[in-house]
Amino acid sequence: MGTNASHFRPTEEFSLINRAAVPRLSGRSHRSLPIENRHGHLFDVVIQLKHEDKDIYSCFFPSDDDSVLLTASKVEQTTFFRHNREFSSIRLWDLNQKQINTGFLADFPRSFRSCDFSPDGQLVVCIFSEDSLALVRMRSWKTTSAEVVHMRRFWRKRRGVLMCCSFSPDGRSLVVASKLTGDLNHICIIDIASKKMVRKMKSATNSSSKIRGHPRSCVFSPDGLFLAVSCTSGQLIVFDTQDFHIHSSLDLDTSTSSTCLCLPFRHSSRRTLSSHLQCWYLFDPRYGHKYLTSCLEDGTIQTWSLTADEPGLTCIQLAYALQTPWQKIRSAAFSPDGTMLAVGTSDSKVLALNSESLSVLFVLNAHLQPDGLRTWLNVSDEQLKNRMLMAVPKKGRLYDQCIALLDRAGVKYRKKARLDLALCTSLNMALVFLPASDIALYVSQGRIDMGITGRDVVAESGGKVHELLNLGFGKCRLAVQAPVSSKISSAEDLVGKRIVTSFPNVTRKYLSQYDPNNTTTINYVSGSVEVACSLGVADAIVDLVETGDTMRACGLEIVSEIMKTEAVLIANPKAHFQDVVKTVTSRIEGIIHADKYVMVEYNVERVNLPKALKITPGKRSATLSPLDNEAWVAVQCMVLQNEENQVLDKLKEIGAYDIVTFTIQNCRV
Repeated sequence: MGTNASHFRPTEEFSLINRAAVPRLSGRSHRSLPIENRHGHLFDVVIQLKHEDKDIYSCFFPSDDDSVLLTASKVEQTTFFRHNREFSSIRLWDLNQKQINTGFLADFPRSFRSCDFSPDGQLVVCIFSEDSLALVRMRSWKTTSAEVVHMRRFWRKRRGVLMCCSFSPDGRSLVVASKLTGDLNHICIIDIASKKMVRKMKSATNSSSKIRGHPRSCVFSPDGLFLAVSCTSGQLIVFDTQDFHIHSSLDLDTSTSSTCLCLPFRHSSRRTLSSHLQCWYLFDPRYGHKYLTSCLEDGTIQTWSLTADEPGLTCIQLAYALQTPWQKIRSAAFSPDGTMLAVGTSDSKVLALNSESLSVLFVLNAHLQPDGLRTWLNVSDEQLKNRMLMAVPKKGRLYDQCIALLDRAGVKYRKKARLDLALCTSLNMALVFLPASDIALYVSQGRIDMGITGRDVVAESGGKVHELLNLGFGKCRLAVQAPVSSKISSAEDLVGKRIVTSFPNVTRKYLSQYDPNNTTTINYVSGSVEVACSLGVADAIVDLVETGDTMRACGLEIVSEIMKTEAVLIANPKAHFQDVVKTVTSRIEGIIHADKYVMVEYNVERVNLPKALKITPGKRSATLSPLDNEAWVAVQCMVLQNEENQVLDKLKEIGAYDIVTFTIQNCRV
């Protein structure tokens, strides 16, 4: 991460007051997060919204209304002939009602290629297909729908293709970038009021010839003096907006540019620099055009100094933000006051960085939380408040067996497509389908009353839950594994080395007995742990072993076993609806016993009855029934299924007859 001290050069802060034409980035005052919350991870999701759209391109909060969210999205529909048809939509969300305002919709027959909201949220510019651009005006937030105030066909067929568009900071103009035939490019600025082109970079100028590839995205500096354009080749061009001359440039291609945007990859699994690597460029809102931040997909973040009087960009700061080599950056944005840089990752995490030092302030997990699921069904909150919530794995090795177990226990439910919440019709409860790795955490926090997950997950979460039952499936071992060719033969040999695992808390606790000074490096990954050693990022791994086939295929062997695990039924110690919890527990316990035992029935002479009862004592005692022949008696009892054949053999030896066994579908013991 970056150093604690700031690397910014002394400079006068950019003042929005001195430039009346530039609006504030937000009309709301920024409230700093308390220091204790930054490190305590005490954040919670306030609102979760479900959309049916295929992709959301852009989101916007109007500065004058905190209860409104605008989104521009791609929608996919299946027609009568089952052909997928894509179109675009601008939607308004009422955050108080947690739903779309159906009275405010703007639909377009073609999908967006690019779009941007004006600073005041009243206009949206959209690029459709390859040649059409539309300017949409928002009439009112909560009454009528939007209207298209201008639709323009930019290029004739085969001459040019529109690539991206963006509003200026004052909202009075917009920039449109296109690629033309013959590897030429076209960038122009359009005045909003007159709808006319006021400045452009002609394809015949030297500026166009210096651009490699085609424009992919464009953004104005907060003071509007410069325009940053990123290209498909990995090149960044910074233009002066007054005459469109190139002020500075950066290049991702380290072999053709002395000013490279990123360091060579730090992981041995990443050998080359891909030309398709994405990068996000952001101007710091506090300093006008003076500082530009680049966020590369591989996690490299750099701050560049830009001076109006001198051409070129100077790198003044560099940090590697991602926590694992498998993560990728998918989005980036500054906070309104510029003090934080938020980075979205490929594994649903949001990293909040100090924009001065680029050190991590806190990490938010953007995975779906159960309370937010209450708004996903077409039911009222009151219906869910009066139901016990039970979590089950939504996929993975435990899913099928959990569903079969609940079906045998008489838990019937209706589940809509693409929804992770289902109301039960047979009991006063609802099922929540969650990743197995999250269930123990939600149960321990009281968001879910009970759930099914692995004992390893319970240990990793560290939360306080009641383990009600061992379910008998999903059995495996959590073990330390090292390459067969290594000299690692015990857990003590791993002190000071690198370990990759999906169970960092359990691993750290286990190794503390050998490494009290915590010199061992433990890195977290969410999957494919077994390849870490072969990729050179770990000396050993800690992972689950079931059959061992995957372990042996990767050239690994078990060095030490940490724990045995299986699926368990857990509940929150202070769970509501204790009557439903007890009913579900009793039913599942009956299924477990039914699978563990078989019913045996036989006839035996009374003189041999004591011998028979020693062989088949039953759970508590055997059931005896008299026969017509008073010298004989019928015996019925439960025996362990794995001892069934041995019991039958012994009964035969003492003279029992008519020996029959039955499988037990269900029971209460």
